Amino acid sequence: NEYFVINSGDLPYGDGKYYASIKVFDNRGGYSEYFNPVEFILDTKSPEITINGIKEDDVFINKASANISVYDNNLKSVIQKVDNTNYSNGEIISNIGTHLFEITAEDFAGNTSMKEIHFTITNIAPVFQNKIIITGAENNKYYSNDIRLVITYEGDFVEKSAEINN
Repeated sequence: NEYFVINSGDLPYGDGKYYASIKVFDNRGGYSEYFNPVEFILDTKSPEITINGIKEDDVFINKASANISVYDNNLKSVIQKVDNTNYSNGEIISNIGTHLFEITAEDFAGNTSMKEIHFTITNIAPVFQNKIIITGAENNKYYSNDIRLVITYEGDFVEKSAEINN
């Protein structure tokens, strides 16, 4: 009896579907029929989870929702939960408090992925605590030369813009 091994790293095309069969030749030119053909799938990659609508530590007023997509060529299962309760894409979450979003995906090869996102729902609108400081000009003062305005933003701004009207 002779044995040989083909490691998955030796397969010519990486992940994918493979067919293997053996045909044996002897030194007189005789040969066997194909023995035990085998079809198998090599899958070394975990499912890719994408979450839209909620990010880690987000704060929402009154409600939140998310859409989850999972990509894998051989996807077996996806479990989506909020606070240990099953969640469906686009479902509105409105319970006030801190929440945990858990997504687990598994493919048929046993590769798994998991994502957790913590977020909060409140019924209190945030107080604007940012500060904008303009220097280089005084209110209702006349200038005969060019001036240089300096605008300083202090705080966490999503967007910054300045406008000067005539």
